[in-house]
Amino acid sequence: MEFKGTKGKWVQQWNNSDSLSIRSEEDLSKPICDLSSYYYSKRVTSFDELRANALLISKAPEMLEELKHLVKALKAINSFGATKPIIEHAEQLIKEATEL
Repeated sequence: MEFKGTKGKWVQQWNNSDSLSIRSEEDLSKPICDLSSYYYSKRVTSFDELRANALLISKAPEMLEELKHLVKALKAINSFGATKPIIEHAEQLIKEATEL
């Protein structure tokens, strides 16, 4: 379950007053994802919503890695299978996020 997307920390970068990009901190010259209130106006209700979406997208790689660490820790302390459903759900989310 290896992440096949752009490696490294992702950051938000403003392009102009109404659009921003998600970029790898290692290579700010190439956007991973562009978001613009003009193009997304039918899907988002405000510029704050667009910014919130961009923030969540930019944190996705870190959240994925943290989820993997949590699964590993839960497996190590699993007593009597109490955390099995949580582990299985987390593993399914990891699989969905890493397999094309």
